[in-house]
Amino acid sequence: MNDSQTGFKDIVLAVVVVAIIVAIVYLSFTSYYQNNFKTIETASASTVISAITDAEARQQLESANTCNYPYNWDRSDCVNDPEPKTSLKGIQQAVLTEVINFKRACDAWTGSGGVCNVAVTGGTETNANHVGGPCSHLTGDKADISNTLSVNNYILAKDSAGNYVNFTEDGYRSNGIALYKNNTTGVTYAKESNHWDIGGVGCSK
Repeated sequence: MNDSQTGFKDIVLAVVVVAIIVAIVYLSFTSYYQNNFKTIETASASTVISAITDAEARQQLESANTCNYPYNWDRSDCVNDPEPKTSLKGIQQAVLTEVINFKRACDAWTGSGGVCNVAVTGGTETNANHVGGPCSHLTGDKADISNTLSVNNYILAKDSAGNYVNFTEDGYRSNGIALYKNNTTGVTYAKESNHWDIGGVGCSK
């Protein structure tokens, strides 16, 4: 075998090795992406769901001391039911932050009157008849909190002139549900029958 043949074989071998390395890197990246993110495709949008697990989301709420237990819920966290009845898997961080900041602001406003009782009653679970599509419960962009007396008092509080203090009236949904906008964050809260539906940052009505 002459030198030119040996050199050619070396080049071919090097190309094969590089191709194998590229394939391994590609497969590793693809596996990582699929394990950490899911994409919801719709006719008008594609929304990447958060990689936050249910346990991680509950731990954030608990660590921030955001929730109290206004009912006889035998729970160690701030969500009224375990998975799958209530799930926070894939919830957007912006929604968790909104709940945490709402709790803190409500506590501060309540002051010596006591704490603000906040508990998450709905998240990303698929068994609660949540409407799908972009910017929905199923994409992790919404959460429900219980409409306890302290929560209602904070959202609907008015001054002596009859003006809302912490929120602002923001119209109605097409089904007649009243909307209120958080004066601090701009996030919209919908007053549903037995809870408040919190829209994520940037969500439309």
